[in-house]
Amino acid sequence: MSTPTLERRPTHKAFPLLRSEISRISHRRLFRVLSILFLLGILLVSGIAFLAHHEAPEASGDELTQVYEKSLQRWERCVDQLPSDLTAEEYCGPEPTIDTVDPYVFREDT
Repeated sequence: MSTPTLERRPTHKAFPLLRSEISRISHRRLFRVLSILFLLGILLVSGIAFLAHHEAPEASGDELTQVYEKSLQRWERCVDQLPSDLTAEEYCGPEPTIDTVDPYVFREDT
């Protein structure tokens, strides 16, 4: 009679167990329904965020003029502190005009 030889089994048994648990859970109907609801929720929130996004706030002529004056004052203060080795455009950027003013930056929330 011969003695059976013992085979070495892998010491890491957690991975096959984990794989089988994930397979078991993912085949459940409730898990599938919840997964679909979760994905639909993400799509709904993304759609709302996409549709509610605005490029820039609407500003009236008076508001735009006020914003232009504020940005011009900030630019002039920057020019007053100008180092001797730089030009105004290098240090402070181009002088603001009424066309380049972005009301989104300087407008206060109402």
